[in-house]
Amino acid sequence: MPGCRAWRSRPARRRWPAIVAAAMAGIVAGLLLGLALGGDDESDPLSGVRDARSSLVRAAGVLEIVGVEYGQGVEDSRVVSAPEYRGAGDAVQRSREHYADARPVLAFIESDATTRVDRAYARLESAIAARAQDAVTLPTGTPETSVKLCEPCMVSNCGECQNMCFYPGWFVGVGGSYNSVRVDSVFSGSGVTDIFSGSDLVAVGFAGGPAAPFRETDTTFAPVIQLGYFQNFGQSEWQWGAKFSYKYLGITESDEEFDAPQFGVYEDVNSHVKTEFTGNAFTNSAQTIVNHELALLPFIGHSFRNGRVYFGGGPVAFDTQSKLYGLYSFADINGVHTNVGGKPLNLRSEQWLWGGAFQMGAVYYLRPGCFFDISYDFMVTGIHKTDWPVTVTSETNGLTYVTGITYRNELRVWAQSLNVTFNLAF
Repeated sequence: MPGCRAWRSRPARRRWPAIVAAAMAGIVAGLLLGLALGGDDESDPLSGVRDARSSLVRAAGVLEIVGVEYGQGVEDSRVVSAPEYRGAGDAVQRSREHYADARPVLAFIESDATTRVDRAYARLESAIAARAQDAVTLPTGTPETSVKLCEPCMVSNCGECQNMCFYPGWFVGVGGSYNSVRVDSVFSGSGVTDIFSGSDLVAVGFAGGPAAPFRETDTTFAPVIQLGYFQNFGQSEWQWGAKFSYKYLGITESDEEFDAPQFGVYEDVNSHVKTEFTGNAFTNSAQTIVNHELALLPFIGHSFRNGRVYFGGGPVAFDTQSKLYGLYSFADINGVHTNVGGKPLNLRSEQWLWGGAFQMGAVYYLRPGCFFDISYDFMVTGIHKTDWPVTVTSETNGLTYVTGITYRNELRVWAQSLNVTFNLAF
């Protein structure tokens, strides 16, 4: 029965432990005795008897589920289906709770009956826990039932629905997300300039410096697709699994007309005199684009009756682009504002930024094989450095400037999101 796909439940297996059957028979006999001793509703002088008899009827009725669940969950003294096996134990517990409501009245009427029922419940719980190897033939003729994909869970088959919903397997989901994405960017430039008079090298200079950090946050709705798998830890309600998700964010962050102040020194090759100077690298416009998001998130979860909660974390990657338009580089040498960068430059690059992500969420099953997954993500990448090395030539006042410039952009992405997906098992 992989995942929560369409599944046909089988009739209860015809052989299951005799100890379990015997214990159940003892309980039922005791409960029937209690009902008989309680008398009918009209003649009973005790006001609590009517409620007690109702509780005993419910206790006996729930016991019928034990045989079905245990027969499907245990075969040849081995648990073959953990959900059905747990369902048998849960049914015993529910029956005992109904019996506990009526026990004070039954003890007042016939104390020996309560003693026998108490012992029978204890034997039944012990037999189920031990997965006894003795066998007994159950009545034949249990009808075969089926549960279709996304069929509503009715009272008559809620046990089957729950078993399907939490059976391990693969799932795929689609939905939407609300995302807050922050871009941290620091632009800088550095260069080495050889200054020629004609063909003679007369000076060598160096300068560099960063622009003010750029931080901008934008929000967007984005589609999300996910593929995942989960599996129980043994027979417990704890689960492990992993999800791979994809989003298209399509966010563009822009910065306009900013400077990267430059500080440097140049040396006269003949006199070896060093002179400090300042300058600037000016940019008309810069854009950082965050398009695609990929995340692989292992998780740990705990299941409940209609769903599970989980948390996890793992690697994340963002597909980003950096674009710079109209870059100029200037130096102020001996009071002369000199263009050492030549014609304005346009630069661009595309890179994947890798980082880590934390996720917590909850799953709610609407129907077998169909569930909503609601989650919160926090993601941050490492700092990615992109270098653009260029060589430019310019002329000013009879001097030729040959400059090797390296423009650098240091980029980091932060993201938070709230995601809602509808998922189907397969």
